Amino acid sequence: MEDLISVIVPVYGVEPYLEECIESIINQKYTNLEIILIDDGSPDKCGEICDKYAAQDKRIRVIHNENHGLSYSRNCGLDIAKGEYIAFCDSDDVLDPRLYEYLYGIINKGHTDISMCSFREFINGDKYEIDTDIDNAEIIEYSKKSFAENLLLDFPAPYIMVCNKLFRREIIGDTRFKLGVICEDNIFMSDLLVKGTSCARSSAHLYMYRRNRNGSTMSTRNAFLLKSSMASKVYQYKVLRNSYGEEYRKRLLCKTLNRCSRHTAEVYWYMERPESKEMRSDWCTLYDEEKSFITSTKEKLKLGLFRYFPHLYYAIMKKKVKVV
Repeated sequence: MEDLISVIVPVYGVEPYLEECIESIINQKYTNLEIILIDDGSPDKCGEICDKYAAQDKRIRVIHNENHGLSYSRNCGLDIAKGEYIAFCDSDDVLDPRLYEYLYGIINKGHTDISMCSFREFINGDKYEIDTDIDNAEIIEYSKKSFAENLLLDFPAPYIMVCNKLFRREIIGDTRFKLGVICEDNIFMSDLLVKGTSCARSSAHLYMYRRNRNGSTMSTRNAFLLKSSMASKVYQYKVLRNSYGEEYRKRLLCKTLNRCSRHTAEVYWYMERPESKEMRSDWCTLYDEEKSFITSTKEKLKLGLFRYFPHLYYAIMKKKVKVV
């Protein structure tokens, strides 16, 4: 018999999209699923929709909570999940019907801790595209160190998000999502990566991520979001800096400082300058503590500019930072 996969779905304020999401899960080709719907005190009819589907499909379990946030809901799901494998799905997104069958196949073929696919964003209200030829998708198997090195890429989002992945239960263990934060995926994945996590990655686009939904925490950039993103990146660096050797530490430090200085510049020019002052202070604390690990001349000049001549840095960056 195939192993049980527990799919954890936090639910809040997504009434127009929830049925499409649930149906994309129950219609998976991989059928040995435990579907855990966590109603996070949703003020609309989401709770009723969850109960309706639970009455129709014995694989569905519904938990009704008071509103505590995404991390709390995911943790509730982890605490009760029975599956040998764990998956997460956001309740406004849509899954390709082949997703879990495919991820289960490549995680076992490569004997890795995680398998992951690519994701495709679609604008709310538009039709999403489905990959038709997944048999010829590129599959890369990452060792524990090489998977961590993906955080050094210019676009590390696919490696940070949790909803495009299938996890072996034992690699998660007692790791849980941090409460009271956003950018919780980054923190959770950092806590897994410090353990050492191998991964099989496919280029197939099997997870459809809905953008620009009203009420979504991530739908607009603002000072709070960018401060939270910066805090998660600093956390990531501090957790991983001693895990994969000194050269990795140097590169991750420079990536972290550069990403955070750009966030600070964006807040400075387009949002709230008092907030940017606080962000720069946190940035300087990390820089001053770790600057001995900045050995590249180019990085010394670039990061030194932000440390000692911030207004010149802001002037240079004004046209480069992107506001969405």
